[in-house]
Amino acid sequence: MNSYFIDLPSGRVFYRKWGEGRQVFIGLHGFETDSHCFQPLAAHLRPGQCLIAPDLPWHGQTQWRDPVFSPTHLKVLVDGILAQEGVPRFAAIGYSLGARLWLSAAPLFASPWTGLILLAPEGLASKWQWLTGPAPNLLRSLGRRLIQNPERTLQAANWAVRTGLLQSYGYQFLRRNLKTPESRLRLLRSWDTASAFPVRKSALVRLFQENPHWMMEVVAGTKDPCFAWGNSARFAPGSRKQTSGKSTQATR
Repeated sequence: MNSYFIDLPSGRVFYRKWGEGRQVFIGLHGFETDSHCFQPLAAHLRPGQCLIAPDLPWHGQTQWRDPVFSPTHLKVLVDGILAQEGVPRFAAIGYSLGARLWLSAAPLFASPWTGLILLAPEGLASKWQWLTGPAPNLLRSLGRRLIQNPERTLQAANWAVRTGLLQSYGYQFLRRNLKTPESRLRLLRSWDTASAFPVRKSALVRLFQENPHWMMEVVAGTKDPCFAWGNSARFAPGSRKQTSGKSTQATR
């Protein structure tokens, strides 16, 4: 594994690279992690394959100066890596939030894409989708106040767990991400990022219809609450679903 930085107008982006070859994958990680999460996947690269994964803004070693991260920023970031590495085409890998970013920005990458691999993807509609979608100003203002007042927020969350309104996982999530000023900033900026990357299924349907040669693979837990299998079949017609143990895989 080698690591590099690339300087962009909005910040300095760190990325890792495993392997060498003309078959290139670019991976985007999820919230609360960084590009190192792809290390286990990189261990299965074949000769001639290469995996490149940047640390997203407010994660890992990336130093992002802009207060926002948008699909345009992602396009500039990926184009910069492609130019620096001399790569013309690639297959996109997205884990959790990273999958949402690829799905939302897909129209910007139709030309260099050879396929799409989604791992436990966030953004394909679930009962929690409204939390990360474009929200009314009043709700966003309330959310910011809650993030900036961690003690009061955790007290309310603890009460919600005791009354059954919130699962313990949600409380632990808040405890981790409200702990320090840095983690609170990451949570706030990542929430803004998710809202800036809406997933438009009608646009995805058109893209997959126009690019029948694209390889598409989706892997998620059989009981993953953040993913709806019916939506993957809708934007990727012809996909085959296979269940093994606690995970389900769909391939086109």
